[in-house]
Amino acid sequence: MTRQARELLDRIQSELASRDDDNRLVPLITAGRAPRRVFAALAAEEMRITLSG
Repeated sequence: MTRQARELLDRIQSELASRDDDNRLVPLITAGRAPRRVFAALAAEEMRITLSG
């Protein structure tokens, strides 16, 4: 990875890290406490993305 690409990636990650708490679903998924329907919806969306490629 070039230095410019690394700097861009680092900057983007830094900007997004400050918003980690904005999404209440991510901690639930991480802890395994999200409702089963959430995982089903995510799986269905991923399947559509995969099939469309």
